[in-house]
Amino acid sequence: MKGLMLHCGAKPADLVQLQEAPTPEPTRSYCPIPFHEIREMLLDEIALQLPEHEVASEAHGLSRGAKRWFGTVQLRHEHPAMGLNIGARSSHDQSLPVALAAGAWVFVCDNMMFESDGVMVKRKHTTHAYEDVRAMIKATVSSAQARFDQIERQVEAMQRLELSEGMGYMMLGLAYGQRALSTRQMTVATEEWQSPPEHFAERNAWNWYNAVTESLKHGEAGNMLKAHVQAHEWTVRNFDALGVR
Repeated sequence: MKGLMLHCGAKPADLVQLQEAPTPEPTRSYCPIPFHEIREMLLDEIALQLPEHEVASEAHGLSRGAKRWFGTVQLRHEHPAMGLNIGARSSHDQSLPVALAAGAWVFVCDNMMFESDGVMVKRKHTTHAYEDVRAMIKATVSSAQARFDQIERQVEAMQRLELSEGMGYMMLGLAYGQRALSTRQMTVATEEWQSPPEHFAERNAWNWYNAVTESLKHGEAGNMLKAHVQAHEWTVRNFDALGVR
């Protein structure tokens, strides 16, 4: 699972609604930042630091009378199997600090779930918030690029690693035995490995991994991001001796 989920009162918002969300007057100790300005700072930093990526989509939501904002930005890369996601949230009622999350998997929900396989940072709306949030955005985007580079190397290594059909079944059995997969997920992953879609037909570690990630859709929704992270770590760890690093 990745992206934005709104099911606890927040409503989808377009860029005009984001700009029109009222921002309280600052005080000596409280420095609220307009939601749309956080978004603009984020997109500016993405354009500066990640020129090889383009914004594929954005999603935003507002709740509590436009006093809370939740948003995600999905980035597209020339590598067809790769992408980055950045999530953000903030508030104008002092209920939430400015928070950012970035990685291959990011999940932002108006039920307060805010997760990522990569970096997560936050900053309260206090004095000097503007400067600190700008620096936080810069560091988050930089960390996202480092995470992308790491995963890209791992994906390319998995694509190069040939895996026989029998070895694939053995690795699925190991994953199940070590409780990386549930019984239902094991069944789905086995079916996916046995009869893969045409674009995943080549027998290699990457397509084996995709059979596993497809099976993770058959799990608890609230744990799906965690399951993806654990599956990725398990795969890299157990294929490490074969050259996936």
